[in-house]
Amino acid sequence: MTRHLAIAGYDIIPIAADIDRSAFTCGSEPALDRWIQQTARQTSEDRLNATYVLVEKGRRQCRAYYTVKPIVIQLAQYPGGVCRRWKRGDAPALLLAKMAVAADLQGKGIGSKLVADVMIVALQWSLLAGGAALIVEAKNAGARRLYERAGFNLVEDNRLYLPMWHIEDWARRAHLL
Repeated sequence: MTRHLAIAGYDIIPIAADIDRSAFTCGSEPALDRWIQQTARQTSEDRLNATYVLVEKGRRQCRAYYTVKPIVIQLAQYPGGVCRRWKRGDAPALLLAKMAVAADLQGKGIGSKLVADVMIVALQWSLLAGGAALIVEAKNAGARRLYERAGFNLVEDNRLYLPMWHIEDWARRAHLL
């Protein structure tokens, strides 16, 4: 079972058929709204990725979500190094493929808390299956700033990465391990 960050008044749970996603809107990216409403549950059930939703305690309505999936990266493409020892070859990584927060919750720190939760999930995944980094492609400048504040490093355009050893150090300092 995946351990998640505690967020007052909310739970983070795997997507399920009984979670109401029909009215979800992030207000700026219709494709992210359509994804959670129409596609996310089916792709999670088929194990193509994993989608987690933020719901208010005692309610089953999606208020935010993120989707992660494993990928393979070329270590040489990441300046500064993803791994402390290995600099060449392929390595497993976890991609934060999608993330959205309901329009009425934006600006309240939910996005930052979801990024922290993704980091916890990525670390758990790496301890079970191996993983060198958490990767994200920021949709816009605001998202890019959010990831940079969390410690992500820019690789190219809007692709950012956070080495798993960095996440583990953060988790230890925050007493999450």
